Amino acid sequence: MLTQTLLKFLALAVAVSAIQIQSADPSIFDAKRVACVAVKENREAAPVTLQNCLPGGDAASYDWAIPLESGKPNGAQQIRIFGDQCLEVKDSLDEEGQAVQIGPCWPGRVSENDNQLWTFDKYSHFRWGNTNSCLDLASTQNGAALVLNPCYTRSTTQGWTLKL
Repeated sequence: MLTQTLLKFLALAVAVSAIQIQSADPSIFDAKRVACVAVKENREAAPVTLQNCLPGGDAASYDWAIPLESGKPNGAQQIRIFGDQCLEVKDSLDEEGQAVQIGPCWPGRVSENDNQLWTFDKYSHFRWGNTNSCLDLASTQNGAALVLNPCYTRSTTQGWTLKL
């Protein structure tokens, strides 16, 4: 029994290891950049931006914890950084261009706080809660803010790649 419990715990620990969320926008790849979703400060309401992923750089600023099943996120869930901060929409407003930030994580999958729930869909988009709004780039420039915009299946700025 102890062995089974230990194995389940180890499997969970591996499944929630640090993940880089990288933009899949072709213009970024054409410029020979690897751009990650990043947060520069571990504080409530810190903005979420697009930053160049640098080897040996401040990895904590772009290492996210996303529970995976069979190598992919499954269902609506929190996306964590710095251990206790979660990706969320500023002021919980479902408006085009609304800013994305981090805030203290609510315990588990708390349905009262859909503001911190994201679903990785079949188009490699992060859909917010039960809305038709997706995580998007305000621009492809280094330091650009991440925002919420209506989901478009063909949008190049809403596509994301998860890298362990």
